[in-house]
Amino acid sequence: MSEQTPAKDGQIPAHADAVGPGWVPLLSRLHGELAMLASDYQVEEIGTAFGRLRLHVAERFDADGEFDGAFADVSGALIDAAVLESQTTCEACGAEGRARLRGDERGTFIRTMCDECGSSIRMQQVLPQRVPSFGSPDGAPGPIRDAAGR
Repeated sequence: MSEQTPAKDGQIPAHADAVGPGWVPLLSRLHGELAMLASDYQVEEIGTAFGRLRLHVAERFDADGEFDGAFADVSGALIDAAVLESQTTCEACGAEGRARLRGDERGTFIRTMCDECGSSIRMQQVLPQRVPSFGSPDGAPGPIRDAAGR
């Protein structure tokens, strides 16, 4: 086991409740990697969007006020890897998952869930949406036409 990296206000552990418990190990690992890169890194935004992790860290500058491009490059790659992992990790339990739609009176949400957690909260399977064609009274797709309308 690796040593725990002490968390500071404005870092991932202070905001881990913004995502489901299944993603906390993913965030903990990312925090350790970012803290090794820059112990004073700061999170600007953390949450979920379209069934995946959304996380942005603040830009860093050196003592002379120069932008720290190396931090931006490496932290960006680490965050991108965590976002990709979140797309196949259940937000509720951390098992292998996939994107699912959930709808209620407030709207429709996309969440990444495993089969067990997805069915326990009555998630709907992600299906392609049928787009009605213009002028179709029943909403059924019309015939495919070329640019001239033939």
